[in-house]
Amino acid sequence: MSQHTPQPWEASGSLIFRRLDNGLTETIAGCRGHKFGDDCPNAKLIVQAVNAHEELLAALHRYVEADAGTFDDDLHAAALAAIAKAEGEQR
Repeated sequence: MSQHTPQPWEASGSLIFRRLDNGLTETIAGCRGHKFGDDCPNAKLIVQAVNAHEELLAALHRYVEADAGTFDDDLHAAALAAIAKAEGEQR
């Protein structure tokens, strides 16, 4: 599985960051084209996706195991492709 900066991430204004154990923050990214402090909806979306990553991936794995190709073949293939992409593999 691909590794990323530890969670949870947070968004404030145009910045994506995480809080460190020592109380400081580590900036992960900023929204391009936004002034410092301006609200950036994409930052919030990215943070939500990253923070839910493990749960979403686990749900896809459970679906694929339960489905075992007996339901919608296109949906099964899409789930497998999404798992591969999330885990950094090529399919």
